[in-house]
Amino acid sequence: MAIRVLSAQAHAGPAPRNVLLLRDDIDNKGRGRHAVAATALTLLIALTRSAALEYGPTLRVNCVSPGLIDTPLTASFLEDAAVRSAIDRRTPLGRVGTAAEVASVIAFLCSTWSSYITGVNVPVDGGSLLPSSQVEEPLGELVAGLGDQR
Repeated sequence: MAIRVLSAQAHAGPAPRNVLLLRDDIDNKGRGRHAVAATALTLLIALTRSAALEYGPTLRVNCVSPGLIDTPLTASFLEDAAVRSAIDRRTPLGRVGTAAEVASVIAFLCSTWSSYITGVNVPVDGGSLLPSSQVEEPLGELVAGLGDQR
């Protein structure tokens, strides 16, 4: 509904405008007891693609999917040296991402530099969606624990 409103408003002003959706990438490979969350997150990508087709050229619609990012929310998990080392070893870029790195992708997608990009999901994950990624062992237990809190 909000995309429809933005599209109508964009006809009155300079076009194109940007819609940027953010989604958590932790359920991207599938996990037990996360069916509802995984479905909702997958639907955000479908919404991104469909809205880009429906509202272009007035709106550009894209999605950003951060992987494991060093934030206050992940700090207690990442301060365990063994866990952090295991994640770093399993991430192709060898480290956890920063909020600034996610913000720079968002800034790019909202800038004129990306004026010919629409309908895409951009993972900001250091390659963690590749086989043998950071989420396999160390995050598996964390994700399972989060499921218990839902």
